[in-house]
Amino acid sequence: MYRFVVRPHAAFDPVALRRFSDEQDQPLLLFSVDPAAAELRAPFTLAGDPVTLSSLRVADDGAAIVARIYNPSTKTASVTLRPSTPGSRVSVVASDGLQSTADGRVVLPPLATRVIRIELR
Repeated sequence: MYRFVVRPHAAFDPVALRRFSDEQDQPLLLFSVDPAAAELRAPFTLAGDPVTLSSLRVADDGAAIVARIYNPSTKTASVTLRPSTPGSRVSVVASDGLQSTADGRVVLPPLATRVIRIELR
């Protein structure tokens, strides 16, 4: 089954196109929760250039999170992973063995995808 979505736009923007495409491919999932349950928070946030998070899972050893990030732009992009819990630190290692900077920053070449391992301490 095929589904098409048409949306008017101005000049071509590869970043906006990728985000819109991701929204169509992975629609929001809704489910009920216990209102008395503790609030859930994302373990980290992404800050910086237009990098998208295309997948997220727990590592096989259970000690980290494995994420796939993508730079949809035609320029080199930089993104910083910041822990949501104050006082925590983030350690990021890319699948190609490249260590991120001390502040959790990862640099992606144009139109590149990188799988990263995120350890929160």
